[in-house]
Amino acid sequence: MRRACCCVVIVLSQLLFAQTSGDTAELIALEHRWLQAIQQHDTAFLNSLLDDSFVDTAPDGHLRSKQDVLAGPVAQNVESEKLEDLAVHLHGDVAVVTGINVVTGKGKSYVATVHFTDVFQKIQGHWKAIAAQEDVSVQTHK
Repeated sequence: MRRACCCVVIVLSQLLFAQTSGDTAELIALEHRWLQAIQQHDTAFLNSLLDDSFVDTAPDGHLRSKQDVLAGPVAQNVESEKLEDLAVHLHGDVAVVTGINVVTGKGKSYVATVHFTDVFQKIQGHWKAIAAQEDVSVQTHK
């Protein structure tokens, strides 16, 4: 009996680890896809990713809804963007993803370091973004 209980505990912990690893990989992939969707103004993907209750707090404190994000303009003066230091923190059906988006302006006119926190909830088996917040520091180059 004791041996059977140990085996069950081992199997359950392996399943939980596999699920956690899968969720982590999925959330990191979603972050990259989210950035790509913003760059390409892929409103269909953004509509599916953002929950209807989504709220984004911009660096200036301005709140943006899902509809604000979908209607938002495409960045005009961006040469490249690169996600760095992504970390996923899972809490049941909620996940917090933190990271940095390094944005380089055309002609390397500026480099913006965007620290972000995104909150996801697993709803009907799919991760949906429910909140986001960004903080930006910019270095300009002449």
